[in-house]
Amino acid sequence: MENKRFLIPRHISKEIHVWRFITLKEALLLGSGGGIGWLIYYFFLPSNVDIQIKVFVVVLPAALMGLLVFVKPIKVRKNVRLFHFIKWKVDYNKRQKTFFYKKKQF
Repeated sequence: MENKRFLIPRHISKEIHVWRFITLKEALLLGSGGGIGWLIYYFFLPSNVDIQIKVFVVVLPAALMGLLVFVKPIKVRKNVRLFHFIKWKVDYNKRQKTFFYKKKQF
């Protein structure tokens, strides 16, 4: 009897999609941005502030989270988001070490 082997292609994603092209993790990031905006509105903004300033301050965290989720800085790779790109840059900078040499005295 011959053993069958099943190969799963690498381009198939195992992430849970909540909506078209939005995974569960990305939806949670967007929701957290909206939640932070609501907390700022409810607890930190005084009632006498102009409505335009309130809308700007409330929408800003959600817009920044949307920027991290939806912007793709590398055009060739469609699956790399700005969040991943920034994370890679930070990890790369942590790995780089600077060595200083002292001259030996003869």
